[in-house]
Amino acid sequence: MNLKTYLDLYALLEANPTSREENRAFGITHVMIKKKPVQQLSAWMEAYKSKLKKPLLSEVFSSYLYTISLSLALIAFFLGLLSGVGLLSYSGKEPVNVIYFMAMVIAFPLITMILSLFAMLRANRSRSVLVHVSPAFWMEKILGLLPGRIQEHIRELKMNPLLANWVVIKRSQILALSFSFGLLLALVGAVVTKDIAFAWSTTLQIDPETFYVFLHALAFPWRDFYPSAVPSLELIEQSHYFRLGDQLSGKMIENAALLGEWWRFLAFSTVFYAIILRFVMYLLASI
Repeated sequence: MNLKTYLDLYALLEANPTSREENRAFGITHVMIKKKPVQQLSAWMEAYKSKLKKPLLSEVFSSYLYTISLSLALIAFFLGLLSGVGLLSYSGKEPVNVIYFMAMVIAFPLITMILSLFAMLRANRSRSVLVHVSPAFWMEKILGLLPGRIQEHIRELKMNPLLANWVVIKRSQILALSFSFGLLLALVGAVVTKDIAFAWSTTLQIDPETFYVFLHALAFPWRDFYPSAVPSLELIEQSHYFRLGDQLSGKMIENAALLGEWWRFLAFSTVFYAIILRFVMYLLASI
C-alpha cells in the first residue's frame, strides 16, 4: 500500500459504506486472501471506492502535497545555485578554495544522510527529533497559508503521525537533491563562463602527500574509469595556497593554467556524494 491507497482506505472507513453483514459476506467470497489482511483491505477498497465522493481525498491531498513539495524543491534548488555561486565567486585576485566547496558537496551530504538513516530507524516513534528538524517538517506551516477551503480538507485528514514521519523523510531527500542540482549547475556554469583558478588552503597542518591520499580515497567510485578526475600530487602541490599579505606566490602564478583542473574532481564529487548517494536515500525512503 502507498500513500494514495492509505488515504482512499481512510476515506472509506470514515464514510462506512457497508454493513457488518456485507463485510462478512465479502470476506467469505474472498477465501483465497483470507490470511492476507493487506490484500483483503485492498480488494475491499477497490470494490467500494466508487461510492466515495469525487474528487477523492487521495487526489485532493496528493495535489496539495505535490504543489507544496514542488515549491520547496524550487526554493532549495535556487538556494543551492546561489550557494554554489557564492562558493565559486572568483575575483581574479585570489584562487577559489576547493575546501569550502568540498565541504558542501561531500561532508554536508554525508552528515545529513547519516542523520536521515537514524531518522528512518526512529521513524516508527511518533515524536522523532531527527524527523522534526528536517526542512520538510515545516510543510505543515506552509499548509496554514493555503486558502480556507483547502485547509478544511487537510484538517479532516487525521494522518497517523508515524506515516507522516515517512512523508517528511521522503520529501527531505527531494529537497536535498534539488539543492545539490543547484550546486552542480553553479559549478558547471562557473567553469564554462569563467577561467577559475582553484587552490586549497587550511590552517590545519596537512602536507600535500597526506591530502593526496585523502582525495584519492574519496575518489574511489570513479578513479579507475576516469583517473583524470582525481587530483594528481603535482596539482595538489602546485595549488597549495598560503595567504600571506594577500599575494599569490610566483610559483602559483606560473602554474595558473594547471589550477583549473580541479573542476573535474569537484564535479564528480558532487554527482556521486551529493546526487547519486542522495538518490539512493530517496529510494530507501520511498520503499
